[in-house]
Amino acid sequence: IVGAGPVGTSAALRAAELGKSVALIDAPEFSGALSAADGEDLSFGAPSGLFSKALRDTAKKFSVETLRQMGLDDTSIWDQIKFSCASLARANARAAFLDVESAGVEYIRGKAVLADGGQTVCIDNQRKLSPDNILLCTGSRPFRIPGIPFDGKRIFESDSINTLTYLPKSIAITGSGIVAIEFAQIFASLGAEVTLIVRDQNPARALSKIGLDKDIAAAVLADLKAKRIRTVKG
Repeated sequence: IVGAGPVGTSAALRAAELGKSVALIDAPEFSGALSAADGEDLSFGAPSGLFSKALRDTAKKFSVETLRQMGLDDTSIWDQIKFSCASLARANARAAFLDVESAGVEYIRGKAVLADGGQTVCIDNQRKLSPDNILLCTGSRPFRIPGIPFDGKRIFESDSINTLTYLPKSIAITGSGIVAIEFAQIFASLGAEVTLIVRDQNPARALSKIGLDKDIAAAVLADLKAKRIRTVKG
């Protein structure tokens, strides 16, 4: 199994339960996964959007305004937020790894490449496996619109945002999907001035395109307004 995200680890556990010999291969350094300074993979077995989930839970516990009133500067506050996110992610990753290890799954950290017409898995050009079946669970990446200079300093997408090194005072988010709304609510909770840029002239109609009925869409828009999240149409 290539990829140790939520699908890969679940598949590995199920295959082991069925009596299969399982190798779980993952290369977090190539996937942009959340990692600790010591190289520990904090995204092992983690849900999609791990950083946003950890940041959301942390935002519920931190009052940025209160911390500022106590004399903490934004750098110190952001360091505390990042530490809390890493702690939550580390606990989740270690629990997932223990489950995999206890099931008898062999975990191999390395970059997997398919060879021999997909019959062989080469790992870091050093080890080769020829399993009966290969399951690819490598996930996906956000689409980067051509012409937008994603620099990892001021302009991010939903994956690279986990490399943010400061607490933003203001942020503009394009899109009206679940991920965009989640980040808008998170950064508003952290005291940032948030602008949500919605392509559709009618925000409620934009929300309906992601499967929300009109009543839920109205409730979401009301919540955004209550959190002082500015919605720009067009």
